[in-house]
Amino acid sequence: MFKKLLSSVFGTEPPPQAETFDEARWEEAIRTGRAFFDKDKHSRAIQWYSACLTDDMPDIRRQETLYLLAVANLHDGRHEEAERLFSEVVRLTEALGGQQFELVSTLNLWAKSLEARGEAAAAEPIRQRHRAVTAALADYMWETDDATGDVIHRAIGIRFPASFRGYQRTGLSFERNDGTSGIVYYEVPSPHRSNATIKLQVSDLRPEVGLAGLADEAVWWLGVTDASYQQGHFVAGNGPDAPTGIRRLWPIIEKDGASWVLETFFVPFGQLHIRFFVTHVVGEFDPDDIRTLLAEFDWPRADG
Repeated sequence: MFKKLLSSVFGTEPPPQAETFDEARWEEAIRTGRAFFDKDKHSRAIQWYSACLTDDMPDIRRQETLYLLAVANLHDGRHEEAERLFSEVVRLTEALGGQQFELVSTLNLWAKSLEARGEAAAAEPIRQRHRAVTAALADYMWETDDATGDVIHRAIGIRFPASFRGYQRTGLSFERNDGTSGIVYYEVPSPHRSNATIKLQVSDLRPEVGLAGLADEAVWWLGVTDASYQQGHFVAGNGPDAPTGIRRLWPIIEKDGASWVLETFFVPFGQLHIRFFVTHVVGEFDPDDIRTLLAEFDWPRADG
């Protein structure tokens, strides 16, 4: 019995399935599942989250567990199961009378899963709802400086101008439900085809975990099938205290009848992770401008 318990704890066997709900056991299973997830052991995380589901558990705990289970399935490449679970999370959230901001991450990832496997038509109504929810909650996440046109992320304080380096701000969003994330979209107006997505998140994840998430986003955005890329470093901003980040240049990707270049940038500031995506059609954007674009971004300081 002792040997079997040890093998369950150290990952050689799946955890035992709970028969009745116990709060302490549920919390321990969730912590263990998160630990496996953070180590990119998504199938083990799925096992631990699944093992703590019981018929008699409170709906609020079922909602939390199913959300984590859906995310783990998504990262494990089990898209259809993830989508089924996200659908159930939405149903439970609505049944519990949850606030709209609780749906943001679920709707976003549900749509993203469908988009990643080419189901754009099925994803669109979910994406429309996601956009409506985030727009309705703009004041919850963002503050506008009427004098400059900047928008300011309330929790983190970073300012995003209406335009810079030829980019025009086109939208705002967020992923986490607690106010500690933000997404800002910029595009270069037609006839050029280029855009930048800036994501920030306050997290207790290790930087390498955040970097792995950045790579996942690159794969989802353009359907990258080649995992190879060139990697180097860049200076985020100007001055002696400007931190060094990680820069990745992905192979040229063919999409929508054009050849696209994708570059990703990642900088950790303690618990603050900033992810910067720049995508542009080959020949329509000067790669040297990226250095200026990155320098002009309102990077925070480590002590900020």
